[in-house]
Amino acid sequence: MVCKSNIVNIATPDSGAKIKLSLLDTIPSSIPINTESPDPLYERSLLVNTIYNEVQMDSNGLGAAGTSGAGEVFQALAASLIRANYENDVLSSLTYLTNNTVETDITIAELDSRLPFGELRFQLRLSEEPEEAKFRIPQGKFPVVCLVPTAIHREETIITEIRFSSGLTIKVADAIALQDKAALLVKGYQLIHPRDYNSYYRAKADETTENNLESPAGILICINT
Repeated sequence: MVCKSNIVNIATPDSGAKIKLSLLDTIPSSIPINTESPDPLYERSLLVNTIYNEVQMDSNGLGAAGTSGAGEVFQALAASLIRANYENDVLSSLTYLTNNTVETDITIAELDSRLPFGELRFQLRLSEEPEEAKFRIPQGKFPVVCLVPTAIHREETIITEIRFSSGLTIKVADAIALQDKAALLVKGYQLIHPRDYNSYYRAKADETTENNLESPAGILICINT
């Protein structure tokens, strides 16, 4: 997985002609017959799926037989996560901004109902972007956004909120819960789940402290109370 255009993409190394397809790989098993956009964040495609269980080849050519059935697939569309909406201090919904500048709200209950249709699962791990690769947005009913921190809100020694480059400000506990659901990814920081302490984000272990969330010498603006 890589972050591309501020959303998580799946990268497949492009080995070109080196790929050798099996016989059944050359026969399409899923054919889309209709695609619609019931929501600004995803498309729904109706499919005819075929499971091939018999293949015959002779001097007359190639023949394949199997069973067919209807299916569907949900393809997430690119968008930014720009706002977390709270009611009585509880996260109630998220606001996304699509590439064609349409704002759309998803309640947390609705988000949870969409999760089973997503292709990604906990735990999200980014890798280096391959030099030659094909990229695709994972299947699902919403895009998994990559978020870059720009500021923190700290109460005494505890970081309680993070602001991101998209404009989103969200409580740390809510960001962690959403990342655990594979609904978002904080880029450049590791999500740590200690056994006997609250979960938190930290910079990757290296020889500098300038990229730490708490460091005023880093990219973040520390907002203390």
